[in-house]
Amino acid sequence: MSAEPNAAASAEANAATGAQGSAAPSRPMPEWLGPDAGEFYEGTRHREFRVPRCPDCRRVVWYPRAHCPYCGALELTWETLPDPVGGTVYTFTVVRRHAHPFFAARVPYVVAWVDIDDGPRVLTEVACADVDALRVGDRVVLDWEPQEAFNLHTFVRVPS
Repeated sequence: MSAEPNAAASAEANAATGAQGSAAPSRPMPEWLGPDAGEFYEGTRHREFRVPRCPDCRRVVWYPRAHCPYCGALELTWETLPDPVGGTVYTFTVVRRHAHPFFAARVPYVVAWVDIDDGPRVLTEVACADVDALRVGDRVVLDWEPQEAFNLHTFVRVPS
């Protein structure tokens, strides 16, 4: 029996890990979350952070859905948060090991819950030069990572 993996097994392993020869592994992308999130993803194409707001109770509804979970209103309106979109780190973790090749090449990196000013609390990546210097309460500003179908929202730490 040959010690060389067969072509089918190699192709399967590459598909599972995102590896493609010597090319950098591709980023796993979030799945389109149905009709309720369409307006959000359309906004990302234009580098706009759009949120649904209830016209009755005026609360931001996050994650996007078809009704207001606070007052029961059945219609929501979408609005674009004004630039620059800032926020505050609510909590975070520093990822120092990852099994997926794309993320393994990026360690260490920060995944955080960010309270967006006048917006929702979102789970996101926060870019900072020194991951060990990030603190709960630090200020961050929205940034965009260009992708083929839409832009991914990320945040960058604002130096203090």
